[in-house]
Amino acid sequence: MVSGAGRPADGGATPGPPTSTPSPTGEPSPKVKLLRGKVREAHRLAGVVQRPDVTFPEFDRSCAPTGTFYSLDSLTGFGGVFPDSTVPALRRGGYRTGYAQCRALGTSRSLIAAAFEMRDSKACARAARDLALALRGRGALLVGIRGLPGSYSVEQLNQTDPSDPTKRTNLLQRIVPRGSVLNYVWARSPDLRGGRDAAARVLLGQLDRVKGFQVTPADQLPDLDDDPQGLRPRHAELAGAVTAENGGYDLPAYLAMAEDVAFERDLLTRDGLAEYFFAGATNQEAGRYVYRGVGLYQVRDEAAARDVVTQFTALDKRITQQIKILTVEGVPPGSFCFAKGDQFGQIDQRCFFHKGSLAVQVDVTGATRTFTEVTELATLVRAQFDKL
Repeated sequence: MVSGAGRPADGGATPGPPTSTPSPTGEPSPKVKLLRGKVREAHRLAGVVQRPDVTFPEFDRSCAPTGTFYSLDSLTGFGGVFPDSTVPALRRGGYRTGYAQCRALGTSRSLIAAAFEMRDSKACARAARDLALALRGRGALLVGIRGLPGSYSVEQLNQTDPSDPTKRTNLLQRIVPRGSVLNYVWARSPDLRGGRDAAARVLLGQLDRVKGFQVTPADQLPDLDDDPQGLRPRHAELAGAVTAENGGYDLPAYLAMAEDVAFERDLLTRDGLAEYFFAGATNQEAGRYVYRGVGLYQVRDEAAARDVVTQFTALDKRITQQIKILTVEGVPPGSFCFAKGDQFGQIDQRCFFHKGSLAVQVDVTGATRTFTEVTELATLVRAQFDKL
């Protein structure tokens, strides 16, 4: 089960590339195939990026940047993490695609782990050096990392906290090239020793995970299969700008978005997950931004799909604060629907159901400010059921 069915957390990845625009022949155009390939490669990277909250469970709040960054523009749009002066280093390195995970502890500490693919190993090494030098040009302290040739520790000490200008903090970055993959860790902490320890532990975890990762050659990206189970035609049509998370995931990539990594790894391994396919879009409607998402879990058989729905129901009841169980007319038998709200009055609505060997998660956010108003949720659930 993923937060918002894959919706980027707190303004995560920017709206993604086209995912279904066909060419006149009925096949995806070369541009769409390349973009899908870059997104799929980013999702492969998601499987090796070390989630900070797995290393430090107390970092339990999502933050930005989190998600898929299939282009340099989508990555640098956030600012702060990669200042404008560092963009040329990444561009010269032949930036191809990337994935990032951000988690925060309260308002004063945060951790980002990321992996970015560059053109080749030499370009990646140069990008690491140039990125570090660009940051030093902004006043950071720069030293090598013992035992990791070509890697850099970049630290900006006693800085104004980006989250609270009245406070001081330390901004710590670790830049480690491995082949054509640039591994990156960023830590914000008022406690220098604690920040350094956190950055080191997250970095070591990621370097261990990335050891077996094989980069897809650039000329093979358009042919990278992002939907091996053929689930793309089986999700409901969604109006609006699609997210960069759209596409298929294997289990390691899916776990990058999981609410409870250990629980869901065990569940989906037991029930034989073959593919998770996500489709999500945000649409402006009557002055509101309405998000709709569909997650399809292709598992071993109908009994496994039923088990996934049962277990996700129990998980959401366990972890969702102030959960509101919903009664939605016309949804499939055995469905579980609920809602939750935040301090800003935004309401997230969700339903789980299954059909055959597919377990389905449907999300609608921002369509209503009343828990009992479920028209949009019911409409999407019925549309999705009819597509299966």
